Amino acid sequence: MRIRVCHLYPDLFNLHGDRGNLIVLCRRAEWRGIQVDVDDVSLGEKSSFIDYDFIFLGGGAEQYLDIVVKDLQVKKPCLLEAVEEGTVLLGVSLGFRGLGGSL
Repeated sequence: MRIRVCHLYPDLFNLHGDRGNLIVLCRRAEWRGIQVDVDDVSLGEKSSFIDYDFIFLGGGAEQYLDIVVKDLQVKKPCLLEAVEEGTVLLGVSLGFRGLGGSL
């Protein structure tokens, strides 16, 4: 079994060590024989989010919120399509707020 994960804006929204949370997810999955592939997607990068099982947006500094929200609005159609097809989308801390401001 394989899980594909998209880590949105890991360069900007990693305030609380969210990369570490994804590392723990990968290790726990490996212990159960599940392979996890993590792709980083940031500002201006396009992605077909439909290919992911899980999309994660962590916490970040307030100074990046506006630029992330603007970029999320560009990604919105693809993100919504993925969620409608069953992809899990999780935003925590400021990432959750960013999703609320753009989706």
